[in-house]
Amino acid sequence: LRTHMLVCLGSAVFTIMSAYGFQDWYTHFTAEERTTIVSDPTRIAAQIVTGIGFLGAGAIFRSDDGVRGLTTAASLWMMAATGLAVGAGFYELAIGGTVLVLLILVALRQVSGRINRMNRGERTPFEVTVTRSAAIGPVLDRIAKASGMITDFKATVLERDEPDRLLTFELELPS
Repeated sequence: LRTHMLVCLGSAVFTIMSAYGFQDWYTHFTAEERTTIVSDPTRIAAQIVTGIGFLGAGAIFRSDDGVRGLTTAASLWMMAATGLAVGAGFYELAIGGTVLVLLILVALRQVSGRINRMNRGERTPFEVTVTRSAAIGPVLDRIAKASGMITDFKATVLERDEPDRLLTFELELPS
């Protein structure tokens, strides 16, 4: 929440500065010189959009179980837009956008949780005996190829002088 508030405030300040902050600077020039000065207050706003996109990209992480941080990056980007709207004086747009963001983030979290629970496979307890410890790797490789997730993994030596191992774990396969 603090990060989002800071992005929104910073975007608003940059927008106000780009629109109004350099008006006094023009007074140092004659009327003839002012006609040759090219100024575009939207340039700073455009840089906010790309800069926040870069900041959001830093919040995205790819891991074995998927991509994390996309929602954070998108909501940061939206807060930059909200800050631009506030800075430009479009308060209704900023409030409406913020309300929609909150609805999307809160309401759809529950919907996505339900969908994830529906798509989750069943957890099944397994016991596998391997005759030599080198066979443990191939067993785990086969499970990984099937997109299985292992929890509570334990390998136990069955007899002191024998290479046999008892593998116990819970396996969750996609439904």
